[in-house]
Amino acid sequence: VGAVAEGAQLSLVDSSIRGSWPSEDGLNGFGVYALAGGELSAERCELSDNTGAGIWLQNVGTTVSLIGSDILDTGTSINQQNGYGLIAWDGAEASVEGCRIAGNITGGITVSDTGTVVTLRDTTVIETLTSRDGEQGWGVCVVEGATLRAESCDLVGNSHFGLVVQDDGTEVAFLDSTIRDTVPALFGQWGFGVDVHSGARLALDGCVLSHN
Repeated sequence: VGAVAEGAQLSLVDSSIRGSWPSEDGLNGFGVYALAGGELSAERCELSDNTGAGIWLQNVGTTVSLIGSDILDTGTSINQQNGYGLIAWDGAEASVEGCRIAGNITGGITVSDTGTVVTLRDTTVIETLTSRDGEQGWGVCVVEGATLRAESCDLVGNSHFGLVVQDDGTEVAFLDSTIRDTVPALFGQWGFGVDVHSGARLALDGCVLSHN
């Protein structure tokens, strides 16, 4: 792991975290790991070529503020299918503004669990690749009762789904945003701009969905 904020404050400005490797069991290797009420702020930073997740945040009270930063090309390890750009769960909160999330594996941004809240503004999630087994992929995925609000964002050229919203209690709003050029799975399935199911709620206002 490149950096850990565990019940503590971590501030990064004009910094890079690159090439973090997993542990001996083949897990983790995150660019930044925030948990147990940790607070991360990152401005004009680049997290690239890390393993498992560019930023992994979990637990109630954990917060992340990401401004003008890039999360790029997160890879997998021998024991991991995924190389998420950013994953938030178990009640964590994140604010992402003016960022580029590109070339990650399975999920550009993944948000899970009741109480987890993510806000996106002026952010691009682009060219997320399929999982290593070829069965999953999305630009943004919100599940298990989580909440996400996005404004002036672009989801472009992601695998399988541009946006996935599922499960009772999950609520997502996209305003003045674009979801386009979603690519099918390796076996020619999917390629959906938006997939909403299992009791979730999605509101789109002033959005464009094209060439999915």
